[in-house]
Amino acid sequence: MTAFFQNIINLVAAIFIAIYDVLTDISVAIIDQIWQLTSYIISLIPFPAALSGGLQSFLNGIGGDILFFLGACGLASALALIGGGYVFRVSRKFLTLFQW
Repeated sequence: MTAFFQNIINLVAAIFIAIYDVLTDISVAIIDQIWQLTSYIISLIPFPAALSGGLQSFLNGIGGDILFFLGACGLASALALIGGGYVFRVSRKFLTLFQW
């Protein structure tokens, strides 16, 4: 008789483990769908038109003498700092889910 009750206990334990596994699979599937939706929404954000031409199209209209002074004043370092700040700002917005 004890083997019968042990089998029933094992069956009930297996049922609870199966329910836990199903709930875990469902939650993983829901989180996966949320991440896919998030990546789809981010892919819909258009690339800014001001950045589409690149730095070369920005600097084409500037004369050579002004470009020399911009280079002497550290334009490359300034643009690197601006780019780093922009990357920090965008990554901060993404990491806080656009709350900040």
